[in-house]
Amino acid sequence: MLENSRIIFSNNISENKDKYLLLELNKDLLEEFEREENYQSVAIVGEKDEQAVLCTTKNTYALKLAESSNSVLLIPKESSIPFLERVDNEEILNENKYNEENSGSYKEKEEGKMIKKINLVTNKIGHYYEIRKIDPQLRKLKKLLSKNPYNGPENETNNDNDMKDEDEENIDKRDLFSTEDLLLTIQSSLVELKETLNTTKCFLLNGYWRMLDDTYEEYLIDLILSIIQANELDFNSINLLDLVRYVNDIQDDDEINDESKVPVEVIRHCLQIYGNQDSNSDDDEDEDELYLLDHDKICIFYAKQILAKKKYLYSEFMDEWSIRCPVAMEPREELLHGIAIKEKKGYSDEMYIEYFNVQDLEIDPVNRFVQIFEKRDKWEHDEIKYYLNDLSKTLNTPIDVLLLKHTKIIKKNNKKYYTKRT
Repeated sequence: MLENSRIIFSNNISENKDKYLLLELNKDLLEEFEREENYQSVAIVGEKDEQAVLCTTKNTYALKLAESSNSVLLIPKESSIPFLERVDNEEILNENKYNEENSGSYKEKEEGKMIKKINLVTNKIGHYYEIRKIDPQLRKLKKLLSKNPYNGPENETNNDNDMKDEDEENIDKRDLFSTEDLLLTIQSSLVELKETLNTTKCFLLNGYWRMLDDTYEEYLIDLILSIIQANELDFNSINLLDLVRYVNDIQDDDEINDESKVPVEVIRHCLQIYGNQDSNSDDDEDEDELYLLDHDKICIFYAKQILAKKKYLYSEFMDEWSIRCPVAMEPREELLHGIAIKEKKGYSDEMYIEYFNVQDLEIDPVNRFVQIFEKRDKWEHDEIKYYLNDLSKTLNTPIDVLLLKHTKIIKKNNKKYYTKRT
């Protein structure tokens, strides 16, 4: 405080105790707060059944209330509060007459000595929030996006046009989510959210993040592969716009963006799932947008189709798989990692194979391990790792660390197994 100044405590200090909260900031977080362009991207996110977290542009932080060893006194800045009327006589102002709504400081004559200002303490805070960097909380993401999957133009009911004339409440009823909508609900930073969206088979359509309906995805990929083979197109050079015309039976002079047709974004998404864009056509507006279909991903697509029907005797499945895959594509056992598990049935020596797809599992680590151990009581490392690879990349956490945290190890017949932690 300045020389010849004093503080007094507001009569309403007990009523104001929860008006302000203190937040601990590390260096990186402080810099993020100070950058003006990032100010609106810093938010505390959490619903009633969730622990609130702090989300910035790049990171997610847990909040924990901690007691402070010394209380912090808050005094309003003089520059932001009008100054009280000047005192020109010898009368000593009674602080009970002080109007707290008008000023945080005022002048007073006391015992012949002029007090430059009196500072009014309006709040006393004895606790603050600690922060700790955590993984984004993404368990709700797939659930939200699965509410309204894309399953063909005939089922969209002109969403794009209708929504332009409808208010936000009606948009919410349709269960469609933009990036901004998801940031209000998902406990994640913008960067972490986008990374997850781009690795979980999501795509943007008319400004909203969508997922393909499983049945529709299977239908569309089947159709695309049939078109490619029927028209003797090159699997290693698929022209996006040509394929859109084939899928929608569009002539060269017809409108390609007709709302009754399958959108370019949907077909592009399918090509991105099951192939890669030709680097020569990437980001070049003058070149055709070309894709190379991934032979292994196509083989995996057919394996999923077969295994989704029932549990197979392994040898019978391999025969069926070889028949279904296009010529020149080689189905191999290693392609089944993460989509199916093999095991013996009863006391038989015959091996069976059963559908168990990592893409159907939860993103949240706790729920993921629950699903894994519901399927099988114990796992070897070489088996369970295929159901954790994606989680490891998303959370930037080694597989062995995830196993250490969420499982326990047992040994049987000189083999090490991972079981659920009790």
